[in-house]
Amino acid sequence: MPIACACRHSASKFLGGHADAMGGVICGAQNTIDKIYHFREINGACLDPHAAYMLLRGMKTLQLRVQRQNDNALTVAEYLHRHTAVEKVCLLDAA
Repeated sequence: MPIACACRHSASKFLGGHADAMGGVICGAQNTIDKIYHFREINGACLDPHAAYMLLRGMKTLQLRVQRQNDNALTVAEYLHRHTAVEKVCLLDAA
């Protein structure tokens, strides 16, 4: 039976911010996570200490980097909204 309703995310670039460590994150419903956790127990998948350190180091600037990404996305969306060749701009607003 396939595992469904889970979100897989690369931690290598987004969380680490430097692309110098390989890792990943998965989130979803508890029953889905339990199945994945069991698979991980059987296969022994875990980060080595150095990669874990590198990801933790990068997470110190995660808030700043996400804020900058959002600011840049808004700047691009505003530019496109004013452009005569663009009919419609869709930008998700968390507010």
